[in-house]
Amino acid sequence: MKTRSIAILAVTLSIVSFVMGVFLDRSLFKRGPAAATNPPATSVKPVGRGPGAGRSLPALPPSVSASERQSESSRAGKADSGTGKVTLNEFRKLIAAGVHSRMDWMRLTRACAQLDPNEVWAALDLLDAIPDRGLKFEAISQLLLRLGQSDPAAAVNYAQSLPRPMERDQATLMALQGWLESDFTAASSWVKQFPPGRLRNDAMAQVADKLAATDPQAAFDMVLKAPAGPARQQMIWQVFSTWASQAPAHAAAAASQLTSTQERNQALNSVVSRWAQAEPDAALAWARNLPTGPVRNQALQSVAMSYANKDPEAAVAFVTQLPAGQTRDNALMGVASIWANQDPPAALAWLQTLPEGQMKRDVTRYVVSQLSNQDPQAAARFAEDLPAGQTRNQIIQQLAATWAFQDLDSAVKWMKQLPDDGARRGAIQSISYLWSQSDPAAAIAFAQTLPAGDQQNNLLGNIASQWAANDPNRAREWALTLPQGAARTRVLSSVVTRWVQNDPQAAATFVSQLGPGDEQNALANSMVSSWAAQDPAAAGAWVTQFPEGATRDNLIAQVAGQWVANDVDDANQWVQTLPEGKTRDNALRSLAEQMSYSDPALAIRWVDAIQDETIWNAIAPSVAQSWLRVDEPAAKQWVAQSRLPEEFKKGFAAQKP
Repeated sequence: MKTRSIAILAVTLSIVSFVMGVFLDRSLFKRGPAAATNPPATSVKPVGRGPGAGRSLPALPPSVSASERQSESSRAGKADSGTGKVTLNEFRKLIAAGVHSRMDWMRLTRACAQLDPNEVWAALDLLDAIPDRGLKFEAISQLLLRLGQSDPAAAVNYAQSLPRPMERDQATLMALQGWLESDFTAASSWVKQFPPGRLRNDAMAQVADKLAATDPQAAFDMVLKAPAGPARQQMIWQVFSTWASQAPAHAAAAASQLTSTQERNQALNSVVSRWAQAEPDAALAWARNLPTGPVRNQALQSVAMSYANKDPEAAVAFVTQLPAGQTRDNALMGVASIWANQDPPAALAWLQTLPEGQMKRDVTRYVVSQLSNQDPQAAARFAEDLPAGQTRNQIIQQLAATWAFQDLDSAVKWMKQLPDDGARRGAIQSISYLWSQSDPAAAIAFAQTLPAGDQQNNLLGNIASQWAANDPNRAREWALTLPQGAARTRVLSSVVTRWVQNDPQAAATFVSQLGPGDEQNALANSMVSSWAAQDPAAAGAWVTQFPEGATRDNLIAQVAGQWVANDVDDANQWVQTLPEGKTRDNALRSLAEQMSYSDPALAIRWVDAIQDETIWNAIAPSVAQSWLRVDEPAAKQWVAQSRLPEEFKKGFAAQKP
């Protein structure tokens, strides 16, 4: 069962990637004070790196002066008919109008691409008016891509002034992308000087991808010269994916030359994913000659999904001819998902012809999910007739959520007539979010008719959370009318968790006035992480007022973890103000845990500062493992000299990234 679940997940991810593409992640953004002006560029040192000197990027060429940027702007306008068409005033009007939909966002990104290069700095300042921090960071990334083409030093320095480590790296890569477009030789030479780490891996993959677009053989030679490790693996996927979009047969032949089985399979999978989209017949002919194994399986699945986009029935016929096994099952689920998205009734009729079994249950979930978007009543009739069990419960829960979004009243009416079983409980959970927003009084009245227990408590908590988003005072007053106990604590926790997002000081005052006890501790724990993400200094000042003990230690650790994600330097300075002892050690552990993936070399410094042996032993091995993936020699040297057990040291020394 576990194997099948993993396979289903893999197929789902493949389908999403195949049909929808890859979208940019939306990260929260907070700009540092140094970002408002054009910084000089010689060497680049990122801000906010914690204790000691941080990782420095290689030296950059001098930043372009204002007059040079004006000249560059004129040249860019003549050389590229797609740029220089949006004035700063037009850009300002777009920002003032707001970003309320995907269409608004698309207009803004087009404006970023068409903005006069000489106006990029002024445009960056205008982005403060965008309230959504994720959208703001995406716009900044687009402008840095633009700036990187004309003034890479300024673009990189701006990116490195961002306080959040992950955003700093993402923005640096966008600036690099622009630089690669305008001066590939200089940009790639700069990247080769990066210190080991995740940023270098991502940057080298970006360089390889850009080179593959114009000279895939040279990009392949670059891959062969790269040392084994994460950077080379990223380069392999990028190079062969790009190569396959131009000459898939040649890319496949080159991939077959790789001596490492893992790398060869990775490259071939990259090739066939692209090949099957463009030329499924040719990809199929190639795949049939592959030896039995994971690459052949992936190739056949990719071909099947490509066929399904054009002719689902033909795709089903193709898949059913494959030998019975996991490959055929996965391909069938992929085809069913695409067919259900195109024509749910036809897919439903085909579904009835499948033999009973796990495969039919898995495919049923895909098909009903798509049917519910077009005809929820028909989907409901079909779902109610399914045999009782987990599959029926999951389908009804999913259907309730979809239907509630389209027609809440009809979904509630349908939910109420369901028999009192697992399916109804799932439907209640799915509907509660929208119901509590639309009519919290009616939702509460219904919840109070349920038997006392977890279901009622969970539903009341969900309703209270949504109510507090719109009217925290009334939500709080209602929650306080409940009898003291676990149910009231659960509901109040939901209220303050939502309340703190809009008015953290008021929420904190309310929790402080409750007086010491389990209820206060629970509410403080439920709200402090969200508050620290908004205003870590205020949250930190509040939690230090709690009496010494486990609750205070936990609250301080939560603040430290959130703070370091926003501003490494300030978080580190705050933790250093804490008195030595278990409280500070727990906070240091939280800092190290938060940074262990993005900057394990920095995280290990905080590990070294921990005095409590139990806390040190709990965090040191995991940070060392993260460090091993980006800088094997440094990680192994640290472990060898550490006080970790000898057995761990021996095993670690034998590991490969």
